[in-house]
This record gives sequence, C-alpha cells and structure tokens, in this order.
Amino acid sequence: MPFCATESNGCVIVTLDDDFSLEDTLTSGQTFRWVKFRDGFMGIVGERVCYVTQSDNEVVFHGCSLDEYNDIWMRYFSFDEDYRAIREHLSYDENVVRAMTRYSGIRIMRQPLWETVISFIISANNNIPRIMGIIDRLCKRFGTKINTEYGEFYSFPTPKSLAEADVADIRACGAGYRDEYIKRTAMAFASGEFSGEVLSSLSRYEARKELMKLYGVGAKVADCILLFSVGKEDAFPIDTWVRKVMCSLYLGENDAKAVSVKRIEELAQKQFPKYAGYAQQVLFHYVRNTTEDV
Repeated sequence: MPFCATESNGCVIVTLDDDFSLEDTLTSGQTFRWVKFRDGFMGIVGERVCYVTQSDNEVVFHGCSLDEYNDIWMRYFSFDEDYRAIREHLSYDENVVRAMTRYSGIRIMRQPLWETVISFIISANNNIPRIMGIIDRLCKRFGTKINTEYGEFYSFPTPKSLAEADVADIRACGAGYRDEYIKRTAMAFASGEFSGEVLSSLSRYEARKELMKLYGVGAKVADCILLFSVGKEDAFPIDTWVRKVMCSLYLGENDAKAVSVKRIEELAQKQFPKYAGYAQQVLFHYVRNTTEDV
C-alpha cells in the first residue's frame, strides 16, 4: 500500500510506515538534478520545481497539491511500492543485508525517460559533481526559466531544443565528446524515430537492445535507464564500483579488471533472480561510502 499522504497549508505531508531516506535516495547516483537546500532538497522534474524535507517519520513536499503528489511524486519516489517485501526477499544474501542495514531507506526512482536517457549518456566515464554541472549548464542554455519563491530554475531541455542546437553550443556546456551523442539522440526523440513506449512491455534484454540503438547508449547506460526510469527491476548496471564489490564479495577476486562484465552480469542474475536492481543500488551506495575493506 502507498504511504498515507495528506494536504495541509499548501504542502503534502507523507507519513512513513517503512524505511525511507530522502538523502540516501537522492545522492545514490540515480538522479542529478537535486541539490541540498535549507533543511532538505530542491529538485526539478519536467517543469515542476519542488522543495522536499524529511523528519523522522514524515516527508513534506512544500508548495505541492495532493493531485500533483499523486500524479508525479508518489511514483517518482516509488512510494507506491512495498520495499519491506523487497528487503525481506533479499534477506538470504548476507552482503546485501549488511548494505541494507546501513542504507535500508534507499528506493529506486522512476524518472522521466527522456531526461534519464540524456543524463546517463552524460554520465559515461564521468563523476557525479561533473555530471550535475553539465546538466545544469544544458538546462540554463536550452531549458525554460521557471520563477519560484525559492529563486530561478530551469527545466530540462526538450528533445526539439537539443535536436536544433548547434553541436558547438552543446559542447560549450562541458559535454565533451558526448555532444554529438546528445544531439543525435535528441533528433531520434524529436522526430519520433525512437519511442520509449514499448520498453516497459519488453524483456530487460530486448529493451536494452532498443535503447542501445541510440547514440551514446551502451549496455551500462541502458541498464541505468531501465532501472531508474522504465522500472525494470532485474536491470543490474555495472560500473567500476559494482564491478569491485561483485568481484571482491562474490568471486574472491581482488583484481576486478581481470573479470569480464559478462561474467559479473551472469553472476548477478544467478545471485539475484528477483530485485537485482535494488540489490545493485544498495551495494553500490554501500561500497562508495564505507570505510571498510570490500
């Protein structure tokens, strides 16, 4: 059952009856448009700016109606999913249990497809602060200004705006070699050549093949899109951190580079036949933030 949500004084108050951490969810590499602001986080989805705070058992969406919460934010934060059942299902794996003990409040986000595709094209061979900077500059250059009581913000560029942009202007935002990928992918979306409508009905592997037809989308980027936007719970993105933790904890191999991505993917699907994506996310966040040897 979804968390209980009520509207009061221009805010929506969500009462938590299960673990949730706004900070861990928003800083775990799933999204790049949320920043710390006052006592919470400020984020933009589409053309909607939202300030969100959390106390022990409440999440407050400031300046938000109940209709908006039900239309956008409930699904965006997976507040309609039973994460208690997911954690219970994965309790057979001691490594995941250790990660969940520290980061049980992480939820898998379900973000708009177009924004997620471009964001993770930018993420390739990049770090989170730099990714956020590139996206911020793209939004300021090609997005629409949004004036709020908290200041000026910019929407994510539309496919049309990036499809019509000069590659040099995209590059000037810091995109580097990804500039052509961004433009050509935008053209595919804007023209209707690519439509994400079929992705949810396909298997993870077929959906990944479809995404990899886009310029700049390899297997890892495709899996990020499938997990953080499309809702494919069996997607298992493999980056340097995930490769390290899988090799060390499951294969007893300290040299992660000596193990192929294919082998790790096969191991992940065998070890986590269900909810592989959630297992990946808590392991990823754990290994990035722990001081213990992994």
